[in-house]
Amino acid sequence: MDSNVAVVHRTGVGTLLRAAAFAAAFAVTYVVLVVLPIGQQADATSFADFGLANQTIGSAAGLYRLIVPILLALVALVYGIIALVRRRVADVARAVLLVLVSVGLCEGLKLLLPRPNVGDFGYSANTFPSGHVAFAMSTALAITMVLPRHANRAIVAVVMLATVGVAWCSVASFAHRPSDVVGAALVVGAVGCLVLWRSSTVYDRMPALAPILLCCAGGSVALVVLATIIPVGAITLFWPGPGSPLGFLGWSALCTVAVVSVAALTPRRDALPSPGSSTDGGR
Repeated sequence: MDSNVAVVHRTGVGTLLRAAAFAAAFAVTYVVLVVLPIGQQADATSFADFGLANQTIGSAAGLYRLIVPILLALVALVYGIIALVRRRVADVARAVLLVLVSVGLCEGLKLLLPRPNVGDFGYSANTFPSGHVAFAMSTALAITMVLPRHANRAIVAVVMLATVGVAWCSVASFAHRPSDVVGAALVVGAVGCLVLWRSSTVYDRMPALAPILLCCAGGSVALVVLATIIPVGAITLFWPGPGSPLGFLGWSALCTVAVVSVAALTPRRDALPSPGSSTDGGR
């Protein structure tokens, strides 16, 4: 019993530290990409970097980002009902709380956080952070919280890959800037950590994952910076569209890393149930 209490305590502390890290990363993203002129310019330049994708699959990307969140919500509803039937009320309550708080917080932050118009850098509407992307990501994470404990892990993988697609398609369809997507992911990550406090997640099973994601984020930022430094002609010789291939890869990778960092909050299927949560006994 003492060892279990120690594990739960250690998991709780780690969860709070991750929540603080998500919040700090959100603040840095806001200051660098929304407030600072150079960040605004780089963020808006991403539209040119995604120009080829928009020209080729822009309409399909726009349709994808609209349909997939609805499908995720339907999946969450089905598994939520199953969880209620199996008396997993606490799990369902936390899943609903995650979605409501994440989306509500993103919409509220749009009103509270100004987007200074310091240059002609794309459209001036404040879309940071994206409530649409936050809904998709929080719903995907909610699904992993209410899945039966014997559920195939492939379901989790498919749900999270679909969410990566929503994030990427939001930028490829020019519905959102990359900063909007990253900001939304960080909000969901911070809320998810608090909602899943003392719950063992993929982060706890794979301690090296956080440093790996941090390195990937740094590499993504480096690609974006290189795209602004290297002369355009030197890196677009074989690029058939506008913008920079380095910028396209960098922004795509950054959005993906942001979503994966939230996906890693998926509760471990083999872990002990969190305090106050009933189980379905694997039936």
